Parts: sequence; C-alpha cells; structure tokens
Amino acid sequence: MLYIVEILLKDSVLSDTMAQMRTWLDRMGYIPVTFRLAHAHRGAVLRVEFAAAAQADAFALEFGGRLLAAPRVEAVVQRDY
Repeated sequence: MLYIVEILLKDSVLSDTMAQMRTWLDRMGYIPVTFRLAHAHRGAVLRVEFAAAAQADAFALEFGGRLLAAPRVEAVVQRDY
C-alpha cells in the first residue's frame, strides 16, 4: 500500500521548496517511492508516494501537504458452485 501526499506550490517558490524537500528527505533517511509534479493554473501540484504511513505523515506535516486517501483495492472472491 502506498501513502500519497499532495502539496500545492506556487511557481515562485517551487525550486526552493523542492531543494528543501530533498535536504529534509536526506536528513530523515526517507526514500519516497515516486515524485510526480504537474503544473496547475496557479502553480504546481506535487504528489509524493511513500511506502510507510509515518513517513508520509511527517512529510505532509513538514511541508503543508495533505495525505490523500489510498485507492481501495477490491478483493477478488472466487466461489466454487
């Protein structure tokens, strides 16, 4: 299960904030699964995925992000009739 943090950033602080994130991640010893950056109307949307909930929570708290609900995985039920 992956834990996704979404952070909205203004273009004017994007570069500096990304550098701060990298430094923080290195200092904490956290290795995100993915970084996704998409440009939005008034800035950028960054989504960072972590394998551990505690890491995602700490990252979201540190950088003003929000933890997105993890996608539901539907169980496949096999029935013998």
